[in-house]
Amino acid sequence: MISDLAQELPDEDIGEDLDDCLDFYRRGSKPPGEEDEYLDLLEDARDRLEGGY
Repeated sequence: MISDLAQELPDEDIGEDLDDCLDFYRRGSKPPGEEDEYLDLLEDARDRLEGGY
């Protein structure tokens, strides 16, 4: 369910297009461990949505 997926995402306003979030993200804007986790969550969410969740 998409609501379950949304709960797994960071509390930040990521907009409606996960590709934009990934494309425009500036590396180094978060602490290293947090940054990797954030990007992994966005990529996983994008892949799951593209796959029909």
